[in-house]
Amino acid sequence: TIKNVYATGAVSGVEYIGGLVGANYAVVSNSVALNASVNSSDKFVARFGGNNNSENTSTGNLGWTEMLHSASAWTEYGDHATTLTGGTLTTQSTYQTTLGWDFDDVWEWRTESGKSYAALKGLNNQTNSNVDALYDTAGIEEIIAGNAVAFQVYPNPTSEALNVRGDKMIVSCELYDLNGAVAMENEADGSNGLTLSLGSLANGVYMLKVVTVDGDVMINKVVKK
Repeated sequence: TIKNVYATGAVSGVEYIGGLVGANYAVVSNSVALNASVNSSDKFVARFGGNNNSENTSTGNLGWTEMLHSASAWTEYGDHATTLTGGTLTTQSTYQTTLGWDFDDVWEWRTESGKSYAALKGLNNQTNSNVDALYDTAGIEEIIAGNAVAFQVYPNPTSEALNVRGDKMIVSCELYDLNGAVAMENEADGSNGLTLSLGSLANGVYMLKVVTVDGDVMINKVVKK
């Protein structure tokens, strides 16, 4: 069983190549592939894991959307996990709130030269091994997990009202600050849309987490101005 880890750097091999695991026949959960690239000289290359058959138990895992690869296209047979952009994968709330990592006793959030990353507490000589491209956060980040559920979040940035619209019923909606604390909760009424009033919040960047009736999760960066 592999849980609560992340992988960086370039990975190369023949086949069944993934950023965090290769041919996986075990349980992998709540982990992240942040690799600069994944390269296969034959076939079966994916962002997170090299295979996705019935013996591969992969839950709650994330992979970097912009990860490079050597194939003409990512293989459909691999495990890509839930793909997120670099702006979200370099935010503490993604690891602490979305993945449930322990930042009290196990992990700490570090920022060096303006670039943030998760590090193990009490382990000396750790450095940031993430590729620079991971920190390119131009634009607003939008991530859709699970099935291809379409969401609209607007206006963004906003000074007051934030509208959330989707093609499935929304069961919960939460807004987190970048320290992982809940800044706002909304009791969804079961419709596929809602409006949040952000007027009372301090200006800054927040992470919006929306869960649908089918369990699909959308996480979006929101800017309050």
